[in-house]
Amino acid sequence: MIDTERATALRANTVRSGFVHPDYDGYCISRIPGTAAGVLDSAVGPTLPNDVFDGIDTTVSNVLVLFVDAYGFDQFQETHSNLPFFDRIACRGRVTPLTSVFPSETPSCVPTLHTGLQPVEHGQLGWNLYLPGRDLVVEPLPFQTKRGDPIDPDDGSLFTETPIYHQLESEGIDTHIVEPFDSSDDPKTAGASTHTYTSPADFAVQLRRVLEQSSAPTYCYGYTPLVDAAGHAEGTRSERHNAELNCLSATLKRELCDRLRTDVAEETLLLFIADHGQVDSGSSENVDVLADPVVDRHLRRDRNGVPAISGSGRNLHLFVTDGSTDRIHTRLRERLDALVLTREEALESNLWGTHGPSKLFTERLGDLVVIPETTTVWHSEEPEELELVGDHGGLHPRELLVPFGAVRLDSLAGTDGTSQTILG
Repeated sequence: MIDTERATALRANTVRSGFVHPDYDGYCISRIPGTAAGVLDSAVGPTLPNDVFDGIDTTVSNVLVLFVDAYGFDQFQETHSNLPFFDRIACRGRVTPLTSVFPSETPSCVPTLHTGLQPVEHGQLGWNLYLPGRDLVVEPLPFQTKRGDPIDPDDGSLFTETPIYHQLESEGIDTHIVEPFDSSDDPKTAGASTHTYTSPADFAVQLRRVLEQSSAPTYCYGYTPLVDAAGHAEGTRSERHNAELNCLSATLKRELCDRLRTDVAEETLLLFIADHGQVDSGSSENVDVLADPVVDRHLRRDRNGVPAISGSGRNLHLFVTDGSTDRIHTRLRERLDALVLTREEALESNLWGTHGPSKLFTERLGDLVVIPETTTVWHSEEPEELELVGDHGGLHPRELLVPFGAVRLDSLAGTDGTSQTILG
C-alpha cells in the first residue's frame, strides 16, 4: 500500500512554490536509523511516526535497510508495477513518502543514515566541500582533493561524528554494511562489519548470505548506486534507468524472495529506502555560473586555483571576495530561477535541520547559497557536470521525496499481487 496523501501533505510544505522544505520533525530520512534500530529495541535517535508501520508485524530479530541511491518517490510510483520485487513491497507492505535532508545529495544523506544526525549537525554539505581552514576544495565521499590527491579518511577536518554501529554492537546487535567499495576505513561505518560486492547479482547474494550467516539480532545496511548513475547519465525515464531497475529487481527477488531460508525470512523486516530522487533537466538548460564575468571575478579560489564552491550543481555554496556578497547576490537573483540565500538567511531557514549548528557546519556555510529549481548550475572548469541529464541536491519534489517501504521478507515470497494506494 502506498500512502499518497502523505506525499501531498509533504509537497505542500514549501519554502516557495516548487521548493519543498525537509520535514525534519516528522517524515524525514534523518529518522530512519532510529526507526530501524528501534525495531530491535535499541534507541539510537529520533524515530518516524508510528503509522509508517501500520499493518506491518515488526516483531522480528533482523532488520535489512535496503538503500537504493536516487530511487525517489515519484520514480518509484512511475515504475514499481513493472518491477516484481518492488511491486511486492507496494502490494504486501506499506510505502510511506519521506523527505530527504537538504542537500538531497548522497554525501550529505549517507552521514545522516549512519548517524541519525541532521546536516546542520554533521556538516557534510555535498559532493564538493570547501574547507576554509585549509583553503582547499575536497571531495569528502571518495576522500580526495579536486586534483585527485588522497585524503586520510580519519582526517578530523572532514567528519567528527559517531555512527550508530558501536552502540548497536554494545547491545548485542550484529551490524553489517554491504557496499560496492571497501568502507572498512570509513569513520562513518566504524563498528560494523563491512562487505563488498562486484555486481547487482553479487549484491543480492551478499545480502542473503549476511542474513543467513549472522547471529540474530542483526542490523544490515545494503547500498547500491547504479540507479543513480543511470539517471545522471540519461535521465530517470531512460532505457538505461529502466534497465538498472529491472536488473536490481530481478536479483533481489531471486535472492531475498525465492532463495532466502524461510526461518530467516520470518525473522527479518525489510526497510526499503532511498536518499533522494532526481530532476531531469538536460545539458542544454544547464548554466555555467562562471559565464557571468562579475561572478567569475569575485568568486574565491582555493590554494590550488579551484573555484571555492561547496555542494554540487543543485546546491551551491559560493565563497566570494570581501565586500562582493551583495553584488553577487543581486546578479544571481537576476540571472537564475533559483533561491539565492545570504549566509544570514540560510542560517535562519532550518533547511539543513532544526537542531543547533555544529562548528563544522558554521565554518562550511557559504557566503551565498544557490538552490536552482530544475536546472544544474555549475562551472565550465568541470564541464562534465554541465552535461548531466538527471541531477539532485535541491528542493524539487522529484528529488526531495523518497519512499520508505516496510515489509517482512516472508511476506514477499510466492506469486505477485496487485498494488494498492491508500489515503491517510
